[in-house]
Amino acid sequence: MEKVMFEKSGVKIVYESLVHRGSQEGPCRTGDKNYLSTENERKQKKADFKNRVEDAKKNLGEDAEILEPVYIEHAEDFVVKERELNNRSFPNDAQ
Repeated sequence: MEKVMFEKSGVKIVYESLVHRGSQEGPCRTGDKNYLSTENERKQKKADFKNRVEDAKKNLGEDAEILEPVYIEHAEDFVVKERELNNRSFPNDAQ
């Protein structure tokens, strides 16, 4: 049996993202219609997801095993569609 100090921790990055359905301003966001569009917001969130995964890989280094990252998107109702979850891998334990 290996000592715990030599084991790697499995890290699963799950990025939850609120993408608004419309381009209306509200209390949590301001800007013009193009900036607030669903397509632009999704593009910004996916870029942020990519950056956070890269940061995690860089900062955790060799001490952690980075499992397949997951991007989950929902709208203002905060409901994650079942198909979103079915298309993702959530292992019960790290291999």
